[in-house]
Amino acid sequence: MSAKPARTTRLFIGALCSLAVGCDSYAPIVPQEGLPPVAQGMAMAFMPSIDRVVLFGGTFRLDHAGAELFGRLTEDGVSGETWTWHHDEGWRRLDIPGPSGRIHAAMAYDPMRDVLVLLGGVAPPSPDCPDVGVCQDLWTFDGEAWSRGPRRPEHARFRHLMAWSPPDEAFLVSGGWRDDGREAPLGAAFLFPDRWQPGPEAPSLWGLEGASMVWDAKRQAMLLMEGRILQRGLAAFGGGGSPAFNRGVFAWVDPQWELLHLTDGSERSHSSMFYDPNLERVVNFGGMDYSYSGSDELSSLQATGFEPLSVVAPPARWDAAVAYDSVHERAVLFGGYGDSPSGPLQDTWVWQGTTWSER
Repeated sequence: MSAKPARTTRLFIGALCSLAVGCDSYAPIVPQEGLPPVAQGMAMAFMPSIDRVVLFGGTFRLDHAGAELFGRLTEDGVSGETWTWHHDEGWRRLDIPGPSGRIHAAMAYDPMRDVLVLLGGVAPPSPDCPDVGVCQDLWTFDGEAWSRGPRRPEHARFRHLMAWSPPDEAFLVSGGWRDDGREAPLGAAFLFPDRWQPGPEAPSLWGLEGASMVWDAKRQAMLLMEGRILQRGLAAFGGGGSPAFNRGVFAWVDPQWELLHLTDGSERSHSSMFYDPNLERVVNFGGMDYSYSGSDELSSLQATGFEPLSVVAPPARWDAAVAYDSVHERAVLFGGYGDSPSGPLQDTWVWQGTTWSER
């Protein structure tokens, strides 16, 4: 069950307005105890060796959306906590030191070294996240403790995508911003344990706000679904004040990105995408549509595009975190923002191939 927010006045403050859903702001709400005190911007991944979903960072405040682009992110409401989730135990906070509190970092599992890797993000300014607070650091988590990486990444970045590429035995890191939006988004790179290597350019650097990327085991390819178009920190709008979307789903087929299909009317950004090995399909849930409304649609990627799955789904939301539990063969979904009056959400849902269940 989620806390209920109070609707406040509408904000019209340039890019901050354009990056918030419908330019609405929710009044401050106290997160529920016993749960991660966040609803968006958190990094989450599954670690098989400890049989736990691990969550780090995030925020509970919708008004932080866009604040990072102007160097105005404050410590208030930004989490630096590490949480784990197990189907028998629920959520548990680990009382351990680690990275500074931040939002919009990327985290994924490295099966070669059996660690989680956390890259970048944006935070209140600190030595690792100077100037406007964009972080140029890398951390690993071994299931018990965080360790700082031996070298700094090539760029500070936030709002980027990162996923493990089995044939390369490395992470593919794509997109992200490195300052307050005055420069173009970053291209892609491969992150190996001991080095960075320039990689493929993103198919559209302006369409990575709210994009998703996942390894498709059946296709044996990395897939990237584009999101909302940003131009130097500002959302580009189409007719009637609606956001403009890039509409492609691309696969990285060495040495280039290839267009699989256009989304053809089902455009959503900030959705939660994962690969389901039982369905042998990429599955996509929720997101934000043209009207800035949250979606509860669940769809799977077929040969001709995404097709809806007829199931009872969690409440509509955008920017929820998702991780696939490969031990128990299920996806774990946490948080996100729902339409008024739902606001920030702290609920946990499990997808087991045919049905959702709240935990």
